[in-house]
Amino acid sequence: MTNLVVISNDQRVSTLIDSAQPLVRGKIALADNFDLGMAYVFEKHPAAVYLQDTIDGISCQKVAHHIRSMLQNSAPKLILLYDSAAGAVSGSVNFDGRIDLAMADPERTSCFLDTIKGSSAETTSRPPAGTPVSATPGPAPPPADLPKVVETAATETVTTSTDSKIQPHYYLIGVVEGNVAPKHPIIVRNISRYTVGLALMVVVGALYYLLHKGNFSPWNTQSVSLWGHKPAPKETTLHWSALNVQRLPSPVQHAQPDPSFAATSPGWERYISDTGEFRVFREHGAIKAIQVIARKGSTLTDSFFKEFLHEICTEKTVGNSSRRKENGYELESGTLPCGVEFTIYRKHASAAMVAFVISLP
Repeated sequence: MTNLVVISNDQRVSTLIDSAQPLVRGKIALADNFDLGMAYVFEKHPAAVYLQDTIDGISCQKVAHHIRSMLQNSAPKLILLYDSAAGAVSGSVNFDGRIDLAMADPERTSCFLDTIKGSSAETTSRPPAGTPVSATPGPAPPPADLPKVVETAATETVTTSTDSKIQPHYYLIGVVEGNVAPKHPIIVRNISRYTVGLALMVVVGALYYLLHKGNFSPWNTQSVSLWGHKPAPKETTLHWSALNVQRLPSPVQHAQPDPSFAATSPGWERYISDTGEFRVFREHGAIKAIQVIARKGSTLTDSFFKEFLHEICTEKTVGNSSRRKENGYELESGTLPCGVEFTIYRKHASAAMVAFVISLP
């Protein structure tokens, strides 16, 4: 099992890994770009991730924020690799530690070993006394506040602490707390039939007026439907939230769920169809990412990708995107006006689509 993931294309980091690997019980996986590094993070579940501050002009800040927001309390430690000689490093992400690549090799290796103490990739021996500690993990953040639990709430398993124990969290899905029966029955005494009948008539009359004369309208399922009309811009946020909580794209709905997958990958759901599989990641009940992978020997069509995208944010055109070649694949990445990010994986030789990943804001 891989315990550490290092995302860097700096030759000094390669030398650092060669020096540190014999002293580390686990394996160290090296990725020379952020896309491959992110794949390692979600596939290998490392104890710590080391990110170079900038690779090919791309800052690691967004990547670090993406890891933290998706994995929450189960996120690995994030260690920044930077060069103090190149200038100060700024950003909004608070890293768990930093390693200055401008240091001499023995000191750099010692600092690297200091950052992994106490993790599953702990070193086989302690570094010499007096070596500087470049990174000390901060205290674990407190668990996020949970919504008030009612008996009809749906459950989702996520990690709530830095240990390996899994605890169930509860989230409301389409439940209005006012509709839940009170714990103790309400006793009504000394009310005449006339009073009850009069009150009922007043309520019915008020509802009739609101529905037919006033501005009130009941919940319109079409306004939040993935297949309905495109909502007005000012309502986009509300519709987006409802979509994330309540509905999966239709191809995922028709696929067969794999209940065992969530046991090994907290927060993730897996659905299997005849042509491939869908992996869905949720955060507080809201869908944050969907991976679509073609079954071996099969491919995905561009029309399928566009229809899938349209069900998520009513977009069918990808607009401006960037392309690059990597490990035998051609990757196309972009961001839609609605904030959705996507990456398409194609075979380099045939340009056939074999997978795509959609990340929601």
